[in-house]
Amino acid sequence: MQFKPWLIAASFCLVSQAAVAGCYDYTEGGSVAAPVVEICYKDVCDITTLDAVCSSAAYHIETYAIGWVKHCDFTTGQGEATCNITWEGRPVAADRAQFLSCRTISGDMECGLP
Repeated sequence: MQFKPWLIAASFCLVSQAAVAGCYDYTEGGSVAAPVVEICYKDVCDITTLDAVCSSAAYHIETYAIGWVKHCDFTTGQGEATCNITWEGRPVAADRAQFLSCRTISGDMECGLP
């Protein structure tokens, strides 16, 4: 059998397509209404919507309208996801993230915070 480097390259391109993220941006006015959630930090609660969600084999990201973002990385090699939460672009320390709670008010997606 003759070695064909182009066949390996073509195979890599086909396989790598399976890892492309699937995203849905609720702010683009599609036919699906944005899930409505209540996010609480300690005793302060806000009702907001999920703006966008993206997932792949490597990560999962949820972005909420009032500035909360949850980013989970599945490529750490430790068997579990490493998740970080930010609010308005600022990291939320794990000891503070424990005071977050979230519940879905309407929509077909569960709130992922904390």
